[in-house]
Amino acid sequence: MVVRIGERDLAVEGDRAWQATVPLNVARAWPIARNYAVRLAFVDPDAGTERVETVMLPPGSLGSRTEIASLIISAR
Repeated sequence: MVVRIGERDLAVEGDRAWQATVPLNVARAWPIARNYAVRLAFVDPDAGTERVETVMLPPGSLGSRTEIASLIISAR
């Protein structure tokens, strides 16, 4: 399974409960949708399928005024 934001593949760890570590400057370049949401694409290259999920980000979490140590995004 490939996890992708925009056109960028994320290096993920884990199986069904995966996580990714992304530098803040990379996350700030993500295409953020209306209402501060980001679209994650889950691509299965073997099956040729793709599923897209939208996850909400905390408002201002990627702004320049707040420095954060980590951000956990959960898709449901």
